[in-house]
Formats: sequence, C-alpha cells, structure tokens
Amino acid sequence: MRLTLIERTAKFILFHSEVYDSHNGVYDSHNGVYDSHNGVYDSHGEVYDSHGEVYDSNGEVYNSHNEVYDSHSEVYDSNVHGVCDGTALSAPLTYTHTALMTRWSHSFSHASVPEVTKVKVHRLSRNIPDNGFY
Repeated sequence: MRLTLIERTAKFILFHSEVYDSHNGVYDSHNGVYDSHNGVYDSHGEVYDSHGEVYDSNGEVYNSHNEVYDSHSEVYDSNVHGVCDGTALSAPLTYTHTALMTRWSHSFSHASVPEVTKVKVHRLSRNIPDNGFY
C-alpha cells in the first residue's frame, strides 16, 4: 500500500527524530502541515522547502539548479547537459536528510553526465521511491 506524500514526509521526518510539537509545527487537516523549521507541506501533497526547492505530488524534485530528479534515478537537466540513467553514473546518487531539507547534494559531477543534444525535458508521473527518502 502506497503512502501519500504527506504520510511519507511525516515518516521521513519521524525517522530522523524530528517531532512536531507546539514549537516546531502545526497540524491542520484542512490546509496541510506547516513546519516552521523544515518547510511547508500543503493539502495537495506539494512540499515547499524553506530554501526554495519544490517537491511536487508526482514525485518530481525541482531544485534551485533547475534539475529534475525522478524516482528511477534519472537526471534531467533543463540546461540540456544530458540525460543519463542512474546505473551509468560514475557513482550512485546519494540523498541525505540534509540534502532533502536544505540543498540537494549528489555524488556525481556534471562531467559524468554524457552530452545529449536536443533533449526534451518533460514532466514525469512517477512516485517518490521508498528507498532513499526515509
């Protein structure tokens, strides 16, 4: 049974021992969950990080560098640097708690992504994977 993004996010946060209380956040079943420390989670399943990253309900991640990471570890760069499957990267993608809530970090360089011309960057409709996010 798949969890909703809100449930998955809550599980992720609890896994990292961050508990919502009167100082850290407010639960509102109608408007969503607002956490003054980690970001804003709205009732449509979208997550807005306090550092400007947006995580949408289809499991796509848009970070401040305009890169899109999908649930199959493929990297779509809107600057058309290339498209590469995660298995072909020189090192596996790494997602950490710090990276998720503040800035994305990854263990590969742009140099490891092969150049591909005329890449059409498109929206994906895949869910955030269970592995690597909590």
